[in-house]
Amino acid sequence: MGLLVRNFPWEKTALGAIEQWPQSLRTAAGICLHAAFPSLLCWGDEFFMIYNDAYSQLIDKKHPVALGSTVSETWPESWPVLKERFEKVYQHGESFHHENQGFRLPRNGEERTFYFTYSYSPVYDESDSIGGVCCHLIDVTGIYEEKITKEQLRYRQALLEAQNETIPDGILIVDTKGGMISCNKHFKEIWDMPQDIIDEMNDQAALEFAMTKLVDPEGFIKRVDYLYANGNEASKEEIFFKSGKIIERHGNAVIGDDGTNYGWAWYFRDISERKKMEEALRHSEQMFRSIVMQAPVGMAIYKGEDHIVEVVNDYYLSFAGKKREEVEGKPFQQVFQFFGEDDFDRILDAVLQTGQPYHSGEHKYSVQQAGKLTEMYASVLFQPLLDTKGKVSKIMAIVLDITDQVMARREIEAVVSERTLSLKETNLKLQRSNDELEQYAYVASHDLQEPLRKIKTFAGMLNDLSANAGEKEKQLLQKIMTSSERMSVLINDILNFSKLTHFEASFINTNLNQILQHVLNDLELEIENMQVRIEAGNLPGIEAIPIQMNQLFFNLIGNSLKFAKPDIPLVIRVKALEVDEERRKSFPSIDPSLSYTELVFTDNGMGFDQQYAEKIFTIFQRLNNRSYKGSGIGLALCRRIVQYHRGEIFAISTEGEGAAFHVILPVKQRS
Repeated sequence: MGLLVRNFPWEKTALGAIEQWPQSLRTAAGICLHAAFPSLLCWGDEFFMIYNDAYSQLIDKKHPVALGSTVSETWPESWPVLKERFEKVYQHGESFHHENQGFRLPRNGEERTFYFTYSYSPVYDESDSIGGVCCHLIDVTGIYEEKITKEQLRYRQALLEAQNETIPDGILIVDTKGGMISCNKHFKEIWDMPQDIIDEMNDQAALEFAMTKLVDPEGFIKRVDYLYANGNEASKEEIFFKSGKIIERHGNAVIGDDGTNYGWAWYFRDISERKKMEEALRHSEQMFRSIVMQAPVGMAIYKGEDHIVEVVNDYYLSFAGKKREEVEGKPFQQVFQFFGEDDFDRILDAVLQTGQPYHSGEHKYSVQQAGKLTEMYASVLFQPLLDTKGKVSKIMAIVLDITDQVMARREIEAVVSERTLSLKETNLKLQRSNDELEQYAYVASHDLQEPLRKIKTFAGMLNDLSANAGEKEKQLLQKIMTSSERMSVLINDILNFSKLTHFEASFINTNLNQILQHVLNDLELEIENMQVRIEAGNLPGIEAIPIQMNQLFFNLIGNSLKFAKPDIPLVIRVKALEVDEERRKSFPSIDPSLSYTELVFTDNGMGFDQQYAEKIFTIFQRLNNRSYKGSGIGLALCRRIVQYHRGEIFAISTEGEGAAFHVILPVKQRS
């Protein structure tokens, strides 16, 4: 390399002829050329390259062109990085050192990675200025790769050991003669192997101990011996323990790339639970199949996208008029064409794809039975069946013959239609009867009132002329006037009761305070004469028919006036209570979705026995003698009004201690 440097035309470069080189350059070049390791001298601010034989071998095909060239010309691909390093050394005198650095270098026509420990240092000239940069390299590729290989080997060994300890299988590695090399903790746990055998890797003791665990130790030994003799065969078997445990064993020969047999790897997996589940699944499938076969309805199982008939019972076959061998294992559409009119094959596709069941309802179809086409009715259900992954894999079909029910229903419908017609006729007769009753009520109120009025008039005239009549005649005349008055009241009450049945009016917002005041005004004279005290709280506004509310209040307050105690001043209290949710539960007949108010009319009058609390609301029912005025219709009228308003009315009383009438009415009527 020294001869090549001396003969190089340096005079064509910025360095000039070699005879003109400064002593510092000559000395540095000599040191570089005689170094035992790759050395590179880069001189001047353009970094012209001078290197030795060891370096020329590294750069391969770049030699000898690189001699006398600049670094940027020789290594253009690396110059952006090298430039910064060279300038730090050349301009600032910084030296630095790197170990085990990889470089992609050409070698024998291809590139590969080489590893170097190298340093950059400044070279000073005669003026004690930096004249160049010297780079020394030591090829550590072999050492570094050996180190990497060992680290990778240790890593892989650690990884393999961690993997062996993590996986749930028991692993045993043996040599070609069955000698134990290694095992993991799961091997020890599966076989319950004593620790001293594991520590000593005593293969004979391990085998003898294992044989005590097995149901068929001799068979196990024969199979293992066979595998040792036939190293190219992999094996798999189930081993049964005396304890009931079942182990799945896999055996694989460990073969090198060159075909060398290094031993055996044995894998042991406890499959006891899996076997139990498989057995339970088989039992479940058998039970399911038995249920399908014995079901009192038609049942079949369709499998896969083609809806292959997997299971079908005799009941189902009766719908198709086919034999089992003609149906099982064949697509639905091929064997059950009698359902084709409703395109059940397309419906089965939808059930399989969406997982949504399908129910046909009442399905009409025709089937060949006893050589003739018979019209029948069935209810068809397609229920998706999911596999362990939650995907629909099968469809269960349930078919129920409802022909008899359909026919029976049609007969019932015919009877109902006939009865409906009869009921309409009855309703018409009832309507005519109601019309006649209404006409009768009109006659009672209008035609009968006229002769009654004359009786009352003539009785009054007789009374005026009876000044000289005897006591007995006066009593008879008084009875005539009293009876005629009662009859007039009775006729009016009957008319009111009849009108309420057919009354049609709109519910409007009604101020109950105003209703109460109107009633008290009507009864003002009687209240003053009896010296009655009225205590009334604030009453709510509700949706009601005002005239009926007036009748309700008038009759309830009038009832208290009628049954006042003669020796005790009468007190009548009227108040309103809010009906909460718990209170509403006490009245099943009212609508729980509505809000209600409870009106309470209380007095300190005569009262009555609680056992008659229901009887008093019956028309013409009286609990006292006829010395009390009234017809016995008033409270019946109250109940009719409250019922028309979709409410409840009841009374609570103790005889001699007054009475309380409770009226429960909706605040707003149901729309």
